[in-house]
Amino acid sequence: MTAIGPETLEVCSCTCRWRTTVIRPLSETLSVTEIDRISFGVVLDQGVPEPGSLFSIDIYPTRRPAHPERHLGFWNFRMDDVLAEATHRQLTIELDLSELSIKCVRIGKLSPIEWWTNKEFSIEPLMDVRLFLWSRVRSILEEGVVRLQIRQSDVVFGYLNSALERIERQLWESSRQLDEMREGMWQLGHILVGNHVDYQTKLKILSKFIMRK
Repeated sequence: MTAIGPETLEVCSCTCRWRTTVIRPLSETLSVTEIDRISFGVVLDQGVPEPGSLFSIDIYPTRRPAHPERHLGFWNFRMDDVLAEATHRQLTIELDLSELSIKCVRIGKLSPIEWWTNKEFSIEPLMDVRLFLWSRVRSILEEGVVRLQIRQSDVVFGYLNSALERIERQLWESSRQLDEMREGMWQLGHILVGNHVDYQTKLKILSKFIMRK
């Protein structure tokens, strides 16, 4: 299944007889202590969505979002079904991010008609839940965002450990490169002080060495 997301499609600028429904989260930021019990409210203000439009819940990390490698997943629902599930145009959206599947996102009794998850991605302490209204031709009509501040200990320490491992790999690579450069400088020094190579050739060797580093 091909993911649809804001990085590939444009916001719809057309004017039509269908009035855009405004997606308004009741909270822009949510503090989370358990990733299997996340719940927040959304108000769908005004508007009559066109037939065939979708309500999409798309989850990315706040830092460096990118599809597909840094994309947790998306879950798409028929907008007509979502409005029918709402009470006075207000929804409660429940998330369970402990195991990625079709059941991660719950809107009442509705099941998503399309969904995709990236099981290779590890949840980070800051995640954005992006709420989209897509037209029937899959242009973005409206969007809202709820930022999750995740304080669950295994998520936080798992993220910090991964960051530390990346730093260690970078330091090891830098150390290895420094050792190679040091060895190269010693070899170059022996060439430059030797008498068996003419001075012009020495300068060429020096120039190539510097450009390579």
